[in-house]
Amino acid sequence: MESKIEKLKLIGMHCASCAVTIEKKLKSLNGVADAIVNFAAEEAEIRYDPRKITLKDIVNAIRNVGYDVYKEEAYFTVENISSIDEESIIENKLKSLHGVIDVSASHIAKSISVTFNPLSIKIDDIKKYLENMGYKIVSIKGEVEIEDVESKVLKREIVKLKKLLQYVFFYH
Repeated sequence: MESKIEKLKLIGMHCASCAVTIEKKLKSLNGVADAIVNFAAEEAEIRYDPRKITLKDIVNAIRNVGYDVYKEEAYFTVENISSIDEESIIENKLKSLHGVIDVSASHIAKSISVTFNPLSIKIDDIKKYLENMGYKIVSIKGEVEIEDVESKVLKREIVKLKKLLQYVFFYH
């Protein structure tokens, strides 16, 4: 298996120093061959070896230095998942998809939760993959995404800044 390249939308960068901090952290990770963080675009492009490090580990490393990654989550209700072995197979196969950060399957709840990078993979792609594996999707939550990633990130930043301003005016 060759290296993967993942582009992530970053949240919380406010200066060039923030970008340098994230880039240094990413480059220090075992399995990351290269990382470029673009402050202006608020993105990181990471080339990594999925045999040595997972996308989830990369996202956690960014979070550990005080920033976050824009990601989405979808919940699939699946009619015909029936054992712990199937849970493991589903989780492993979906985690190998480009852009999938984390997966949790439950044969008891008949559900699969997928955290993913919307810049790399869409809910419909995950749905088709599950159907090709032979699973019947009953419902999907998180399916309708009307806004684009840029506007969602901007709205989150505005909410944070409003809270910060309220704090400053209230306590000072």
